[in-house]
Amino acid sequence: MTPKDTDREHPWAASYTVGTLAPEPSLLLRMDIDDGPYALVVETKAPVGTMTIELLDHHRRRVASTTRYVGKGTTKFDFTLPKASERLEGAHVQVGAFHDWILWGYNHGPYEQYGPVPAEPTDQ
Repeated sequence: MTPKDTDREHPWAASYTVGTLAPEPSLLLRMDIDDGPYALVVETKAPVGTMTIELLDHHRRRVASTTRYVGKGTTKFDFTLPKASERLEGAHVQVGAFHDWILWGYNHGPYEQYGPVPAEPTDQ
């Protein structure tokens, strides 16, 4: 009796297949224009846990990083940048095993929605 293809082990498959992805947190991320270009605000209806946001330059190198606990409601991430930092062009967001990279242009800040939250930001 010969085994079916579906019964065979493929040990090399782990080198090119994607495993289970981390679930997206349910939140809205936006730039806070009132407090300058280096404040990001997270809005959520339920606690998310520890979140790290890294600001990136045009080479996707980390320029600044802040980690905070994100509970229900609004959490603000303020960044202090080195004086010699280059123009910011994106951010890396991490919540647990979930990672995302956001890129923005010259005059566009981030506005990202993850999971089932309202798409409308609060008044700025």
